[in-house]
Amino acid sequence: GSAPHRARRPAHRGPASFAGAPRRDAPHVRSRAPLRRRHPHRAQQRLVDNLAIAPDAKAALFAHYEGVPRGEGRAAGDIILIVLSDGWFWLIPLADGRTSVGLVTEGANIKGSGMPPAELLDEALRRCPAARERTRDARRVSQVWSASDYSYECGGIAGDGYLMLGDAAAFIDPVFSTGVWLAMSSGEMAADTLHRALGPPGSQGDLSPAVFAAYERKVRRHVATY
Repeated sequence: GSAPHRARRPAHRGPASFAGAPRRDAPHVRSRAPLRRRHPHRAQQRLVDNLAIAPDAKAALFAHYEGVPRGEGRAAGDIILIVLSDGWFWLIPLADGRTSVGLVTEGANIKGSGMPPAELLDEALRRCPAARERTRDARRVSQVWSASDYSYECGGIAGDGYLMLGDAAAFIDPVFSTGVWLAMSSGEMAADTLHRALGPPGSQGDLSPAVFAAYERKVRRHVATY
């Protein structure tokens, strides 16, 4: 469950070697085909060539509000999306009675407005009739936070003896379940790919980039869908 402190792949395409935290009793693990499932770590960057993060152009402003109306019964936990021409609002009910209200739009729009985050969020809510109606009696009870560059796609999802899956390969959006689906589906595809590539017990297998190319195409196709 811990991230590797060092990662090394021999030039002859043998098993990769991983070391734990830099202490005397740190474990060393050898793997024929590393699978990376978390955001790229420095050790992984030394192991994998062509690891490029491509940030998305979207950015978000969000805060917590009290007094945002909710549905009845099970519908009280429903997430509301209000789609705009250049983004969307989210309204996410929280357990303490508060509601997370956020605006996602082009990062250039936020930078180009010249407005402080709180003022810009208030103005965006005021200008959208649907959002204005739902927040008409609401009161902001937190600061306004901002987030940007949270979506990315790595340049080398598969390569010489390794596969990346989940948010190590790509990260779509921190709000909805597409990230969970990508993690589960890429894990399943990675398992099937490795099963074929490693071959029967005792065989050398083929972990070349050509064998893993189909896996990378499938993962990128899933990411492109969202």
